[in-house]
Amino acid sequence: HESAITQVRIKLDKTRPRIENVVVDEIWNQTKNTIDFSANDVNVMKAYIARKSYDTYEALVAGEKTELTYETAISNSNQNQKQNVRVAGSYDATENGTYYIYFVDEAHNMISTSCVVKNIDEEIPVVDTITKNPTDWTKDAIVISGKVSDLQTGGITTGSGVSFVYYSKDPTDYENKEYNTKATLNAEDGTYEFTIAPKEISNTEELNLSGTYYVWVVDSVGR
Repeated sequence: HESAITQVRIKLDKTRPRIENVVVDEIWNQTKNTIDFSANDVNVMKAYIARKSYDTYEALVAGEKTELTYETAISNSNQNQKQNVRVAGSYDATENGTYYIYFVDEAHNMISTSCVVKNIDEEIPVVDTITKNPTDWTKDAIVISGKVSDLQTGGITTGSGVSFVYYSKDPTDYENKEYNTKATLNAEDGTYEFTIAPKEISNTEELNLSGTYYVWVVDSVGR
């Protein structure tokens, strides 16, 4: 009698994927910061992002997460003919804070890393104080000065920074370039100061300087 020969192929993979790069866009933006990521492994991978840290694959599966979209490139090594699978993609984070990125291969080997998103400007700048000098009747120009700040939620970290301070007698038109001044940083307390001096009365034009002046503060992301 002849014996039948059966071949069994064993797939064993104890090696975790290798993270190549995780980079957070640090340009200030109103709504998002982009996280670029890439990793490689000998097997096909999946990538996830979460706001929580998970120590095991089982915890990741049971927890809250988002599966990332990415491009996959497969190549072979010339030396040992091993397959190399590379994934690369990006994710738009819409909140400041810590994000955890996970790469998992077909054998459920997992590797993770974290990154911090901190350049989403969620808050509008604030006019802290505003005064005029002199406060009584005068025939000269009145100087209006004040202080503004651009802080994030909780008033702890700074935002993108004040870019412009506009003023006008027209409450609907703050981009009139004749009534425009930039703010300057006060390095001691992290706020900004601006001074507004109305145009002087010329011999050819009579300007009505009396009335209400409206002040707008715009930060670097246009809030």
